[in-house]
Amino acid sequence: MSNPLDRIILNENAYFYTKDTNSFYSNAHITDLFVDISRNKSGNYLLNIKKQSKQIRGIPLEFSICVFKYVTIPSFIDKPIPRWEEEKIAYLLIVDFKDHVLISKKSVFSREDLLHKDLVSLDYSTLATLFVEDSTNFERFTLNNTSVSSDAIKGKTLEANDLRKSFSGFGASKYVVNSLRLSNNEEKTSIALNTSRISNYGEKRYLNELLNWAATTVLRIRTHVQKNSFLNIFATPIDYESNRGLLTPISLLFSLTRLNNHIESQEITGCELYINEDKSRVIPLLEILKSLKNVFDIEKVVSGSDVLYKVSNKLVKDIVVMMNRKSITLSSKKAKNLNFKFNDGSTENLLQYFNRHNDYIINFEDLSLVYTSRKLFKDSKLVGFIDNFLEIFTGNSALLTTTSEKGTFNTTSVGFSTTSIFHYIDNILVPASDYAFLDDLGDEWADFITLKDNKISFIHAKNGDTQLSASSFHDIVGQALKNIGNFSPSDDQLSTTKNTKWSKNYILDGITTKIPRLRNGGTVDAAVTAYEKILVSANVRKEIILVIDFISKGLLQDRLQNLQNNIAFRERSQVIQLLWIISSLINSCSENGIEIHVHCKP
Repeated sequence: MSNPLDRIILNENAYFYTKDTNSFYSNAHITDLFVDISRNKSGNYLLNIKKQSKQIRGIPLEFSICVFKYVTIPSFIDKPIPRWEEEKIAYLLIVDFKDHVLISKKSVFSREDLLHKDLVSLDYSTLATLFVEDSTNFERFTLNNTSVSSDAIKGKTLEANDLRKSFSGFGASKYVVNSLRLSNNEEKTSIALNTSRISNYGEKRYLNELLNWAATTVLRIRTHVQKNSFLNIFATPIDYESNRGLLTPISLLFSLTRLNNHIESQEITGCELYINEDKSRVIPLLEILKSLKNVFDIEKVVSGSDVLYKVSNKLVKDIVVMMNRKSITLSSKKAKNLNFKFNDGSTENLLQYFNRHNDYIINFEDLSLVYTSRKLFKDSKLVGFIDNFLEIFTGNSALLTTTSEKGTFNTTSVGFSTTSIFHYIDNILVPASDYAFLDDLGDEWADFITLKDNKISFIHAKNGDTQLSASSFHDIVGQALKNIGNFSPSDDQLSTTKNTKWSKNYILDGITTKIPRLRNGGTVDAAVTAYEKILVSANVRKEIILVIDFISKGLLQDRLQNLQNNIAFRERSQVIQLLWIISSLINSCSENGIEIHVHCKP
């Protein structure tokens, strides 16, 4: 039989890491690792080679590889059925260069502390520019939003022959590059920045050719010189370790994109809460998603010489943000019993999953900083744009006397209570329109919708009893962003559903009032016809108006100036969150070609 090593062909697709130590792994460590990943193997190893030495391009290396079979049950059954097992083959290849390590694997799951012992992801700045030259074409970006708004666009993918020529940099500092694809002449390289994965497009390679690619890449990493590039328009990575002592986390948002994808693809098949060794309870995955979708405040708790940062949430109440020496992770004793089930039969607890992928966004008292994708990023433009952010706010003294959103009603009501925000909208904003609809409740796109010339305006209202409420502002911003898609309704939504709704009087809490939903204009039929005409206009304009009474423009301006000047004040945490929410709102609206205005107290 020929040597199996000569038959193995793999893609140039692997994870590259930096090692804390500058020595080859011991035989004991490799053995422990192979045993760990093959706990469920069927029979003997098909291949088990440890620490085989080579020298390529003058670079010494040691590679280790194991291949084994394992049996799992199909994802479409809940318990084993005789003869319904699936037999699969897994492998792990480790190429050790003393200071760096390559890992290539298939169907391998391991304890993070063992597989990644002494390993650190390649520096973001190094990885982002490792293959960038003057003639490089940037073909594809996947971007993660640093927004703390749970309803903001979480990420997006951009693709072109060269994005440097076609992508506008407006708002780019709000995004972190998650992965990119580059083209250098005939060579295409894909890089996942948050996992240190490098992939070269092309044919599969035999092992010796793969080792040569690995050695070439490690040499490139060792000799790399930092440089400026087109990627500088995005959020800038800065060194976490040297800034760690200055960081005070204030809020956290879980990024659920990957989890949603794993659930949709059925890679994750369920979730169980382990009560004891013999008892567990199924937790619906939709319940997990619902519980994790909001922004969570982080409370600083001082106990003697210890400082804890507790995440306020209802799902797992003892989650703590760990400010480690080289990274930030989440910790919880209770979360260890909440386990995701994968389609290969393996399990992983909730925080192991999120820590492994680093799928969360953390904001700090330093308003320009955000931690995501295992890196600390700085939005250097955030503070500088404060004056621009304030331009969207309009202060109006009429909102000084509002005490509710809608007011009180009875069967004879023909208008809204004079101390309500709805009354403000009906008397200040509605009269300037050609047509206006009260769309509140039911299949609601906004509280009010107005039409003027070629402009469609969605108006959202919210009452509050504070002056700088980040949570209330987050709620109304989420409502507005959630309804952006309704600026482009389907053909029959206006002619049937909305026409019927707008032809009736307003009903609230079971009370049928005498308030017509058509608040301005001739007839509902004429209004709907005008609406449909605007939608197909080449010059259609879209606008979101938020009407709130829990923010004072003057007070907000004063506090934001204090932030700029680094002056301490009581509401600092709230104002930092407000700034990020405002920035995210403006960015989301700009990306969708939507004007944004906020009416508030003066």
